[in-house]
Amino acid sequence: MVSESEAAASLVALCEVSHLIDGSLKQFDCGNKDLNKFTRSKLIKRDEQGKVKAIAAIVGSELAAYIALAPHQLASEKQLTADRYSTVPVLMIEQIATQTKFQGRGIAKRLIARALSSAISMSELGGLTGVALWAHPDAVSFYSQLGFVTLQTKPWEKTELTLLFIHIDTIKDALGVAALIGA
Repeated sequence: MVSESEAAASLVALCEVSHLIDGSLKQFDCGNKDLNKFTRSKLIKRDEQGKVKAIAAIVGSELAAYIALAPHQLASEKQLTADRYSTVPVLMIEQIATQTKFQGRGIAKRLIARALSSAISMSELGGLTGVALWAHPDAVSFYSQLGFVTLQTKPWEKTELTLLFIHIDTIKDALGVAALIGA
């Protein structure tokens, strides 16, 4: 069941609303200084350049959250594919952020569900092995609960990032079950 606060957030392509929210980006605050900086100075520009495609969650005339997606290649591993290719195509979640005042309302989960659904469409049109992202330590368990598996870790600034991956078949199974139970 969708709550009133979740229903109030409209998910749209960022390019469709960037002219409406551009001024409000200066106030965007998700609680992470690096994501805030990216959002305020680079998000719209990178979307317009085609480097990422962002889906925005809009509440009223304000950007509540977004997810930025881009095609990417990962080194092939047994976990990814049984094919002989050295790289496999994935949809990379480049950034995902929710303003602090909108956190805990399920908006980010809806953005991730939209990204996973898009990955299924992409896999049917041109081949895609799955979805990947580099996660901060405090987010790894969240993505693991969604079915993402750890591929590797790397140091980044004062923390360690984890490369997570979910196979397209796992996404199809999960979304198929969700559709069957009406979730």
